[in-house]
Amino acid sequence: MSAWKLILAELRGQPVNFLLCLMAVIVAAAMFVSGPTLLSGYASDARDEMARLQADADKLQSEADRLHQEVARTQGETDAILRTRWTTGRAHHATWV
Repeated sequence: MSAWKLILAELRGQPVNFLLCLMAVIVAAAMFVSGPTLLSGYASDARDEMARLQADADKLQSEADRLHQEVARTQGETDAILRTRWTTGRAHHATWV
C-alpha cells in the first residue's frame, strides 16, 4: 500500500482523529515559525524598557548626588553656626540657649 492510500484509508476510517492530528501538526509548525519572531520582538521591547529604566535610574542618581551635596553644605553651615555660637556663648557665659 502506498502512503497516499494509507492516508486516505485513515481519513475514511477515523476522520476525527485524522483532523486532530492534522491540527496538532499545523499548530506545531505555526509555533515553530512564529516563536523566534515573537521572542525577538519581546527582546527588542525588553531592551527599550531597560534603556528607559537606566535613564530613570541615572536621573535619580544625579538627584541623589545633588541632595547629598546640599546636605553636606547645610551640615557645614550648621557646624559653623554652632561653633560661632559655642565660642560666643562661652565668652559671654552662655547667653543663648
